[in-house]
Amino acid sequence: MAFTSSRIKSIRKQKKRKIIWEGGTGLGVRVSPAGLKTFIFMYRHDRVARMMSFGSYPKISLADARLKLAEAKKKLENNIDPAKESVERKRKELNAETIGDLAQEYLEKYARPNKRSVKEDERILRVDIIPVWGRHKAKSITKRDVITLLDGIVERGSPIAANRTFALVRKMFNFAISRDILQSNPCFCLKAPSKENQRDRVLTEDEIKAFWNGLNL
Repeated sequence: MAFTSSRIKSIRKQKKRKIIWEGGTGLGVRVSPAGLKTFIFMYRHDRVARMMSFGSYPKISLADARLKLAEAKKKLENNIDPAKESVERKRKELNAETIGDLAQEYLEKYARPNKRSVKEDERILRVDIIPVWGRHKAKSITKRDVITLLDGIVERGSPIAANRTFALVRKMFNFAISRDILQSNPCFCLKAPSKENQRDRVLTEDEIKAFWNGLNL
């Protein structure tokens, strides 16, 4: 019998763990003595019987489970073991670099060898970035996260510091792309949060080099 939302909802807890199968699809609902319902998929890959979980009901709806079922079957058509791929993806996510890791790598691999302003980069990271994002996965940072971070710096009365932080964050994420840590930069299409008077603007490294090279010493 095909599963329906009302049927899944009506399933009661069992004295022993039990799996209720939907005929012909490989989709099942595993029910625990405590009443926990988990969508599962039974399949074969390379002639070996395998089982994977799609998640617990009602956090995962029947519609969600069917989407996951379709995705898993598509992978099987391409000779990909969906359970093995899921485990590998979760392992990579668990080991993915945090912003703290990325900041350290940025300082060691790029800033210290190439920038005279490395101490200022370290200060900005220590004061405004690491306390907020340090434990977050680098790939989890969104454009909205960047905007919120910069708005907080502006609101405390430091608009120029917000501009410097923006420049560093953008550079650090570009570095992450160059190292194949990330695929995109959340700063893309964002502008510096504050306008600066000409007298307030700090010269870039390239402008400083051009200035010194132009001096007749």
